[in-house]
Amino acid sequence: MRNEIYPGEVFVNIANFDTGIRRLLPKYDEMLDVLAGCIANTNHRILELGCGTGELTLKVLQRYPSAEIVAVDYSPRMLNFARAKIESAGYAARWDWPRNGFWRMGEQSQFLRLGR
Repeated sequence: MRNEIYPGEVFVNIANFDTGIRRLLPKYDEMLDVLAGCIANTNHRILELGCGTGELTLKVLQRYPSAEIVAVDYSPRMLNFARAKIESAGYAARWDWPRNGFWRMGEQSQFLRLGR
């Protein structure tokens, strides 16, 4: 692994993100709980832009286990980390790629479809 920060990342080592963000934002978990609570229980398909390491994604899936989340992040390393975290929690994850420019989040953006 290189010692550089890639576009869309905050820390050199992705594994340090969850700990680092909690140091920068002491109320980070409370904020994620509020955000997850703002999603109506009638929403079965959710688009999460900038999913990072999947912390919010996981909270939403725990709250709404039948939801399908399309998680987007500019950083492939963050998406890989999120995927491992979500799968270790027992949720399925598969890569989806944009078709015909339907998603225009950035040339390198990747999509991860998550759910049970």
